[in-house]
Amino acid sequence: MAVLFYLHVVLGGLLLQRGRSWIFLLSLHGALLWLQAANFSFPINEQNAAFILLPHAMVLLFWHCTHFLGQHLDHQQGRLLRATVAAEKQDRLRALGALAAGFSHEFASPLQTIRLKLDRLAKGAGTSEDIAMAKAAVDDCARVLHAMNESQFDVRASSATPVQLPKLLTEIVDRWGNGGG
Repeated sequence: MAVLFYLHVVLGGLLLQRGRSWIFLLSLHGALLWLQAANFSFPINEQNAAFILLPHAMVLLFWHCTHFLGQHLDHQQGRLLRATVAAEKQDRLRALGALAAGFSHEFASPLQTIRLKLDRLAKGAGTSEDIAMAKAAVDDCARVLHAMNESQFDVRASSATPVQLPKLLTEIVDRWGNGGG
């Protein structure tokens, strides 16, 4: 029976938090006093004080050690949770950086082609072949952007409206060409 009693002391000290743990400790001491009064066949006096106080001291010692251990484990769990959140944030930032690098790399060549061809068209030396190449480069940009959007977002959860990228880029180029941008 004593083993079960001390098992409760250990579990209460380890698992219960702050106020509840103190209340549990006091109730354990009360239960221990009741058990001692019910089971001792010798009188309660100064000569038998060690038999009475030793179990209470053991309860207090076990409870204190396991309560300290429980608080330490809770603190470590909080530190682990904070470290996990920080690592997840770093992973998201790395993924965002990789996405930005991929975006930059994928759009560098087609956009350079657009810029060169449009510069040539602006000088008046353009041919229909140049216009076809510029449109192909714009289509490449649209394809890459579409692939990136599909890989990052769930279309069903998105409230964005579809945009026709070639038309949008043509409008932007027209504005820049007219001095409006």
